Amino acid sequence: MNTHDRSAKSRPWLIAVPTAILVLLGIIWSGFWYWATNKAEATMTAWRAHEAEAGRVYGCASTNFGGYPFRIEVDCAAPSVDDSKTALSIRAQNLAAVAQVWDPTLVIGEIAAPLTVGPLGSPPAAV
Repeated sequence: MNTHDRSAKSRPWLIAVPTAILVLLGIIWSGFWYWATNKAEATMTAWRAHEAEAGRVYGCASTNFGGYPFRIEVDCAAPSVDDSKTALSIRAQNLAAVAQVWDPTLVIGEIAAPLTVGPLGSPPAAV
């Protein structure tokens, strides 16, 4: 009877320890994703500033970051490029870019039509 009582005992740590480990891993991953997204946003801001010094101004009406938990997504509404050296202006409806958290050097992008190209300050020459 003593052996039976031991096997029937409840062992809450068999559930609590793996659950705590999963929760801890989730918190660590969330922190890493948040840090990586902030790093991507800072890198993008620094790149835009560098390009503006070279005469190329990249703009967005609004920029949204997302993609949790495994991707970093950037959505740019009404993207624009104004290049003062070539006096060229490019506009589009939307720009979306995605990178996997584990391979941030591979970025996949999509530009939504219509895409317009024309001289700076003038109506588009091509759509």
